[in-house]
Amino acid sequence: MLDERHAVEQARQGNESAWRSLYETYADFVFRLAMQKLGDRDAALDVVQETFIRASTAIDGFRGDSAFKSWIARIAINEATNQIRRQARRREAPLEVVYIFYSLEANRRVRLRVRLAEDVEVPSVTPVFAGANWPEREAYDMFGIRFAQHPDLTRILLWEGFNGYPLRKEFPVEGIDTGAAIYPEFYEDSAGPVAGTGTGWKPPEPPAEAAEPEEKTAEDV
Repeated sequence: MLDERHAVEQARQGNESAWRSLYETYADFVFRLAMQKLGDRDAALDVVQETFIRASTAIDGFRGDSAFKSWIARIAINEATNQIRRQARRREAPLEVVYIFYSLEANRRVRLRVRLAEDVEVPSVTPVFAGANWPEREAYDMFGIRFAQHPDLTRILLWEGFNGYPLRKEFPVEGIDTGAAIYPEFYEDSAGPVAGTGTGWKPPEPPAEAAEPEEKTAEDV
């Protein structure tokens, strides 16, 4: 039987064994609460993790006026509610661009997060940070995020005409017809895989090699 009051006091002092005991005692309870609100196992497991992280930072505020179980339940319900709000935001704006800026002089970081709906552009930072050119192109190539005022927003890893954006979660794991099921050993500069043609795509014939000049003999001279 867990001595809750003693475990909480030990947890306040950073005792990992006490935290482990509290987690093992109440993790399943928190999971059931989250499942009731979310109905999704993975989301509920996220709530369990976030609940105990939040509890570990707020444990000094637990006065013992109520049972620890009631306190952890309030945190879990708040986290589940936040999860519902985050899911709603993801449906409205499923894409997110994150920039992390670091100052060597001040030793400080600034994190900029921008959520985007489909077909909404985010301003490019290349006018300020020229080194963002290729990373923004890669984000466009892999996720379909468009950057306004980018000097050359073209695919960087895949070819123009590739079907879809392979790092999106909805991209089929088994792959799709990219138009490049066959990679030829030769194609002209103006040729290449064509989207939607699959294995039916054929490369152009290579140019015929010029015949080597015949050696002249004394009789030919």
